[in-house]
Amino acid sequence: MKHFLKFLLLFLPALITAVSGFAQKEGQAFIDSLLRVLPKVTEDTNKVKLLNNLSFAYYAINTDEGVKYGQQALELATMLEWEKGAATANCYIGVNYQYKSDYPKALEYYNKGLEIDEKLANKRGIATITGNMGNVYFDQGDYPKALEYYLKNLKTEEEMGDKQGLATVNMNIGGVYYVQHDFPKTLEYSFQALKILEQIGDRQDAARITANISNVYQVQKDYTKALEYDFKALKIAEEIEDKNETAIVIRNIGTVYASQRNYTMAIEYGQKSLKMFEEAGDKYEAACTLNELGSAYLSLIKDTILAKPYTVTGAEGLPGGKYIPDGLIPSGKAARLRKAIDYLQQSLAISKEIHSPVIIQECNKYLAEAYELSNNYKMALEYSNMYHNTKDSVFSKENDDKILKMTMRHEYDRQRLADSLKTDAALQRQRIINYVGFAGFVLALLLLFFIYRNYSLQKKANTIIRAEKENAEQQRTRAENSERFKQQFLANMSHEIRTPMNAVLGMTNLALDTPLTPKQTKYLTAVKKSSENLLVIINDVLDLSKLEAGKMELEKIPFRLGEQVNQVYDTMQFKAEEKGLVLHTEIGKDIPDVLEGDPYRLNQILINLCGNAIKFTEKGTVKIIAERVPGRAISLRFRVIDSGIGIPADKIDKLFESFRQADAGISRKYGGTGLGLSISKTLVELQGGTMEVSSEEGKGSEFSFTITYEIASEAEAASLNYETNADHTLLRGIKILVAEDNEYNQIVIRDTLENLIEDVKVDVAENGKTAIEKLFANDYDVILMDAHMPEMSGLEATEYIRRETGGNKRDIPIIALTASVLNADLNKCTEAGMNDYIPKPFTRAQLLNTLAKYYKNDMAATAVKEGKNEAFAEMQNEDAGHKITDLTFLRNFCDGDRDRMKKYIDIYLKLTPGNLEKINKAGTEKDYASLSQTVHGMKPRLDFMGMKEAKAVAQKIELYATGQNNLELLPDLIALLQSDYDKSEEELRSFA
Repeated sequence: MKHFLKFLLLFLPALITAVSGFAQKEGQAFIDSLLRVLPKVTEDTNKVKLLNNLSFAYYAINTDEGVKYGQQALELATMLEWEKGAATANCYIGVNYQYKSDYPKALEYYNKGLEIDEKLANKRGIATITGNMGNVYFDQGDYPKALEYYLKNLKTEEEMGDKQGLATVNMNIGGVYYVQHDFPKTLEYSFQALKILEQIGDRQDAARITANISNVYQVQKDYTKALEYDFKALKIAEEIEDKNETAIVIRNIGTVYASQRNYTMAIEYGQKSLKMFEEAGDKYEAACTLNELGSAYLSLIKDTILAKPYTVTGAEGLPGGKYIPDGLIPSGKAARLRKAIDYLQQSLAISKEIHSPVIIQECNKYLAEAYELSNNYKMALEYSNMYHNTKDSVFSKENDDKILKMTMRHEYDRQRLADSLKTDAALQRQRIINYVGFAGFVLALLLLFFIYRNYSLQKKANTIIRAEKENAEQQRTRAENSERFKQQFLANMSHEIRTPMNAVLGMTNLALDTPLTPKQTKYLTAVKKSSENLLVIINDVLDLSKLEAGKMELEKIPFRLGEQVNQVYDTMQFKAEEKGLVLHTEIGKDIPDVLEGDPYRLNQILINLCGNAIKFTEKGTVKIIAERVPGRAISLRFRVIDSGIGIPADKIDKLFESFRQADAGISRKYGGTGLGLSISKTLVELQGGTMEVSSEEGKGSEFSFTITYEIASEAEAASLNYETNADHTLLRGIKILVAEDNEYNQIVIRDTLENLIEDVKVDVAENGKTAIEKLFANDYDVILMDAHMPEMSGLEATEYIRRETGGNKRDIPIIALTASVLNADLNKCTEAGMNDYIPKPFTRAQLLNTLAKYYKNDMAATAVKEGKNEAFAEMQNEDAGHKITDLTFLRNFCDGDRDRMKKYIDIYLKLTPGNLEKINKAGTEKDYASLSQTVHGMKPRLDFMGMKEAKAVAQKIELYATGQNNLELLPDLIALLQSDYDKSEEELRSFA
């Protein structure tokens, strides 16, 4: 018995690795036999070995049991002061935690084991743990750390001369470079691994790495090379009778053919691999293959859909119960469409069963296209919605687990082959002898196959060219149908989001009108700004559609550049503060105050660039600078400068591609879709400008663009002032009928009107039918009509009023309240007879100015026409002679409400003296961190008071204190800030 136990312990690692090839039931039976041996082991070190081997054996079956036995081994080894046994125990506990995706725990135990192995100079243990740690960091997406540990692993394997280990780590390093899209490096390490595997006769891993090399060539669109290495991998996999690898390579060959648009061959190879996966019971791979087959049939249909029209036969079997209209698909193609949908539905069903969001997402995408081809737009829209709903889950835990299992499979193979090298070598020699004759026969077949394939490709290409020439008109019609489908989807999305956003923004504004503490005011202001930012995102999606269709329209209206830059600052300062960054703005003094152009697009571009700068900057500053270009009219250069991670020189060209980022890892680490820069560059170019970028990796980036504007006339500047400061008294006594079905929006509109207009009379109707009934029963001055309502829409109600009523009621001003901002929907409002529209969410100025425009009141009409009123003139007189403060921004922010303005002024006068006292004390004591923090908190209040010069002084203090440079200037700057406050206090005390 004693000799048997020693024999068992000697060969136990090799026996345990064989568990990976067993089914779970057989693996558990094997472990049970080890547990029966355990009580008979009397030597303590042998017991540690057995416990360690049990821990390792359990990791693929029951990780909790694996951790338990590993802990027992660790405790016993520690008690015996046997460091090597403790190092192994830490390693195997780490393996169990890694397999259950508890990466922090895995790294904790790996680091403990590595420390002991390095102390003992145990190179085998060092190599194993550094390789496993590289796998953990790779699974977490931390590729620099993964590469660091893989290189340590590589060095140790080279020192030991372990060729199997060298092959594995070269494959791992190649994988790191692959996910970072560094394909030359990927190939360098992959070929090195392949060379070693061929030397040691490891044909199983040679097949896999050869297939991986094919994938790299395929990504680079070198399909000839991709097929060359796929067929090499297939030959090896078939010779060693590795059915799983054979099936995977066959499917890969089909994928390459699909990339070459040889869909017939793609389908042939896809069906072969599907049969093999189904026989093996591999549901995941079967689902992937079914999805690719569906995609191949769909692409084949798209290529042949251009043939001249025929009558469709046999289309009744299409899912969804819809017939394909005559003339849409050539004869025989309906069967292919049914086949595509059938494969995709099978893939979707299996993917839901095994919970694979990635394949579900792809199936939904292709099914939407398939149903669109059959003109079944209801089903197409349903699957399109499901595609977008699952889009954000592509980096699911399931995918991470699959990567982890693949990594562990390589580790199993490496250990198994290392222990049985001699046996495998003998087997390989025998197999080579057996298959020499067969290999020659296969090569002859392959030669014939390539000749036939080239002939078929040429013949198919000629057929496609003829079909494209004959059916150009049919292609144009399909494109128009697709565009209409897309526009309808965007319109629905816009309406569904904008309607509740109107309630959010409206109620936030109403809350700001009530008595609040300074903290509540700050929070609600942040909610308001965030809601406005969400609208910008919605508009970005719509803008992308307009840009793609060439239908983007630019405004040409007067605006204040300072207000736009300040708005960007106010929007982004919270994000900057969260990361401890200094956000700095600077506007050239030689730039005119009021310009004419599109302020909304300028704001959109600056927010995109500033948001990116903050996202990719961990410490330092982000600057927004506006300067006049010398020697030109009013050409302005805007610069957004950061001290962030920078951009590699070879990645800059990719920045402005839609849905692309400089690096594949950036989306995973920082988020985002890569859409903002593409839209921003296009918007700049639409305005006749150019966008440039300069960057140095690790030192920051600068994005700059130029746009030429015109100087606004005095009359335009005056109208701008009026629009932002409408006189509420001009609408006194107005009678308004509000037709709106959303109860929250009813509250917002009613309360806003009653808070702003004296003696206003507001009636509410929940649909168009009720609105008509109330109009017949009462007299109103204006109707605010929601375009989309149940029972009778606003469009139908307006048409009825214009057609069926008489007298003043027929001509009553009707203003659309609509969450749709697409031109097609706004045109429908005009065609129905509406006079104007107010977008949801609306601002108070938009609401009041539009009402004043149509309110039949002589005083209101005159004020609108002349662009002035007494209240506004009074406010302008208040600002006359101000030198330090400028209340324009505050007045616009408060919509001209003097009580709200006074509240902010009182906050400024109450808090600033205390802050100045802290600033003076911090400057005297050279406490630069406190100085920077206090000045940073003061800047928003300086913005509200319009103290541009004082804000510039504060920014310099913050900049110098943060970087601890130009410190000798700080005392004078602090004194200047104090002086500016003293002057502002004198001016603001008079505000009653």
